[in-house]
Amino acid sequence: MSPEHTIPPVADLLAFIEEQETRLLDRTYDVDKARVREFQVLYGVCAQAIRYAGAFAALHRAGRPREATVLARQALEHAATAQWARYTNGGLDRLVVTIQATHLDFYSKMSTWLKNEELVEAMEVETERLGQLGKGMPPVVDRLRAVDQRHMLEMVYKQQSQLVHVTSSSMTGFLRLDGAEMTLNPAPADPHGANTTYIAAMAAMFAAWLVEDLIVGKPGMARLDRQSDDLQLPINVERSSAEAESD
Repeated sequence: MSPEHTIPPVADLLAFIEEQETRLLDRTYDVDKARVREFQVLYGVCAQAIRYAGAFAALHRAGRPREATVLARQALEHAATAQWARYTNGGLDRLVVTIQATHLDFYSKMSTWLKNEELVEAMEVETERLGQLGKGMPPVVDRLRAVDQRHMLEMVYKQQSQLVHVTSSSMTGFLRLDGAEMTLNPAPADPHGANTTYIAAMAAMFAAWLVEDLIVGKPGMARLDRQSDDLQLPINVERSSAEAESD
């Protein structure tokens, strides 16, 4: 998203996000045998990205766009991770390794904290079953850098993190100091406005396109292509990188 990029109407972006979430419901998928594992690994990550974007839309419509930023950020992380796994050599395996490692780490610590011997033993068995785990994924910022040559996604993620974590934005967003005068602002707006909505819609597009690309016949791909043109949303990280090179 370059400085001269024109953001489509927020209402259109929100409608697109909500359409993608609706399409997740009551849908069956015909997946070629050769792509079953890829679908099994990536579908949940993509579905969560779309649902985070859908939750962003719901909170935005409820008049809390600033608080919805955390959901746009998580939608971006999930969607970009799925794309990273798809287009990185060995990415699927590294995603699985990270999931296994975080699973073992959490439940091993939880079982020890609970002093639950049965759970401790179960985790020991699971650890032995999995054996020596291979290389996992890099940190999220490195994944964003890998899929976006211009590093726009990385900077947006860091920008959104300013509202998600306790930072200067936690203070300056809610009050203003002018000499001895202090003005409180208990309901601040999202300082990045339509840009945040655009990123949430981009995440939904990345995830929706990837799911569509994994199923036989790709029945919804033509509509996603049209929406990509209408809303100026890249359909995947490869297209995003190609557009960055052409600017």
